[in-house]
Amino acid sequence: AQASLDQACCVRKLIPMLKRQVRACQTSTFACCASSQGPLVACPVDFHADADSPEGVGLKSVVSEPINLFTPEEFWDLLTMHITTRRFPLPRGTEEQHGGSDGQLVQQAGAFHKWFLNRELDEAKSHCYGADPALGRVESVRTLKVHRDPFRLEFWNLHYGERDGTGGDMQRTMMKMLKAMCSTASCSMSNDCPKGSGLVGVLSDPIRDSVVAPDKFWRQTRASIAKKALRVLPNGEIVQKAPPPAWDVFNATPDAYTKHVLNDAAKELVSYTYSDPELSAQSFQHVRHMRVHKNPYQLEMWMIEADKRLAGDAELYEVMLLFDSILVQWRLVKARAAQESMLQQDSDAARNGVAATLTAVMVNSMSNVVKAIGLK
Repeated sequence: AQASLDQACCVRKLIPMLKRQVRACQTSTFACCASSQGPLVACPVDFHADADSPEGVGLKSVVSEPINLFTPEEFWDLLTMHITTRRFPLPRGTEEQHGGSDGQLVQQAGAFHKWFLNRELDEAKSHCYGADPALGRVESVRTLKVHRDPFRLEFWNLHYGERDGTGGDMQRTMMKMLKAMCSTASCSMSNDCPKGSGLVGVLSDPIRDSVVAPDKFWRQTRASIAKKALRVLPNGEIVQKAPPPAWDVFNATPDAYTKHVLNDAAKELVSYTYSDPELSAQSFQHVRHMRVHKNPYQLEMWMIEADKRLAGDAELYEVMLLFDSILVQWRLVKARAAQESMLQQDSDAARNGVAATLTAVMVNSMSNVVKAIGLK
């Protein structure tokens, strides 16, 4: 019922806009949304992937050309209507967990999205939980930004880095460590974390045949990293420059710089890899973890990719589909406005007909009265 009321409210607010747009709508020429792979979606507005953000902060976004189909306020009404009509009930068991939020849950392409509309900031965010009905983890956040002068839309997707314990490179690295320890223990990928967190990583078998005890192995690891340091930061973190791969005889591989953070208490090495020596946030690529467990004596490794701001062809197609849905709502409101206009015209015609009939009756009656009393 509330959704119907919200939709009706939006329709009433959009009626004036439609009267201005009927003629423009009839003559509009639909451009083609282009990508590096060719045309994607027919649309009355051009969108561009990997364009400079209108905010001028050196970031890339999907950006539209100026929009004149409707005003920013009317766009917000249409977007609200679109999200409201697609509202999806919260999965059973999560009502209390998510009930306090003002976000609206929808399901699209098999994934759960929770929309947060902030008209004051001219910004809408969609938190994507993937296919998890329990809404356990936000995988990515889509942002739709409204710019008013001129009226344009900006869109990007921030994809959060995921823990990866399936990498063959990590397994090969750990096997080299085990051999250096003179251990016959092996290691495998996608093993459950020893701490029972439900996460996975590359995990060794219990190490029982090495003369290198856990504490000694940790000291040797620290010493080896310090020996190859490019520089040591004031807080004790160690920066190394990664050597190019053995096969790269032409030095074609981009430079990589790794900042090592060693936690002696937890026996955990956290290594952050960047593509520039200044370790800028924009050049961050991934972070690797290595943990030494004592009981039993095991090695564990996993990697987390960097968060990525995406504004390519996939995001271009996504925002075009959203804009197409907005146009569907616009046409729906237009049809209702046309129907209301026709009803109003019929009502006016009927009222005018009744008025004309009453006038004729009154004139005829007066004529009869005049004749009856002999007046000319």
